[in-house]
Amino acid sequence: MIKRNYFFLSEYILSLGLFLLLSGIFWLWDYDLYYSIFSFVFVLASFITIIIHRHQLTSLVKSPIFIFFILFIVYMLFSILWSKTDHSRFHIRSIRVSFFLIFTMLGTSLLTLHNERKFEIAIYSAGIVAVITAVFSLLYSFYNNITDNTELRFKGYGILYNPLLTAHVYGAFTTYWLTQFFLSNRKTSIIYFVNTSSLTILLLATGSRTPFLALGLVSIWLLLTMNKYWHGFLCLGLVLIFIFLQYIIFSHFNIWAGFSYRPEIWEYAVKQILEAPWFGHGAKTPFIMKYQEFIWYDPHNVELMVLYLGGFVGLFLWLAIYGFSLHFAWKYRSNKNVLITSTWLVFGIGSGLTESSYILTRPDERWFITWIPIILLFASLSAAQQQESKNLLVSSGVGQGKT
Repeated sequence: MIKRNYFFLSEYILSLGLFLLLSGIFWLWDYDLYYSIFSFVFVLASFITIIIHRHQLTSLVKSPIFIFFILFIVYMLFSILWSKTDHSRFHIRSIRVSFFLIFTMLGTSLLTLHNERKFEIAIYSAGIVAVITAVFSLLYSFYNNITDNTELRFKGYGILYNPLLTAHVYGAFTTYWLTQFFLSNRKTSIIYFVNTSSLTILLLATGSRTPFLALGLVSIWLLLTMNKYWHGFLCLGLVLIFIFLQYIIFSHFNIWAGFSYRPEIWEYAVKQILEAPWFGHGAKTPFIMKYQEFIWYDPHNVELMVLYLGGFVGLFLWLAIYGFSLHFAWKYRSNKNVLITSTWLVFGIGSGLTESSYILTRPDERWFITWIPIILLFASLSAAQQQESKNLLVSSGVGQGKT
């Protein structure tokens, strides 16, 4: 009975929850509904699965990625104690999000350990939804611009309302299809190329340059991990062409924003960080910068945000997560899912250079460049390591049989 329940949870509910997490942001037009469906379906299924198969968590919780993942979350929760906030209110909310993150990470990993195919289908299906919504959104936006030429930059619809945040989400799936294109054969390469191109055009329409910076890093990562130099240099060339096209289009309308005040924001953030360099100002401490007629509420850089909130201790834990993730991603780069999810992680790193917010938030656009790539890569690595262990057992058994 237990095995039957696990079969149902792992193959259907968990994969459905992962699909909802990745695709719901495109078609659920309400944050609360998106959050509620995700927490009810995926988190609840993960929690039940973890309880039933807790004996299978040993290898997962021993991973350096998971250890530093937990240490970072716990440290950020403790940092609320010295932050300038209402401790009780933010503690409850942050603790709830932290448990959701842990359950999501373990639930996704258990899904890949027992049915990696369902894991692949969930991401692939969400990628299809991303392409479909991108095409229809662009057509509808183009139609609106013809009738009412007021919004030159594509902002998105429903939950997606900000050009930069919209670019994060669609850019993540652009990375997914680009990697699939690198891995594809002649029969499927055209489909993946069309999907990548459709999403890239949407990124161009947002007027945001950050995703193209991130895609440049992605191209380098793919070039190094796959040794397909012709594809890699072609991708880098296309990224530069799209940046040039974006400059030509948006500078004509005087909305090419230069550096978007990033140097001024970063300079102010560094000054604030130096006031509490080791342990930071504490999680949930407001960041407010007034410059000219603008007000910013975050330093627009993930690492600076971690430094501001958690100091050098928090930054060390944060970088350790990424360091071990990239280390194992390089080690298991021959695994298809590891390569796909690690490329997504690299995109997140690039996007995080100019964007940030509070780290322990409920699922939103920023999850697609922070927590989601870490969770997906950890799950892929877990499956790859399990397969490696099985291969070693088989080879050692064969060796013993010969002797």
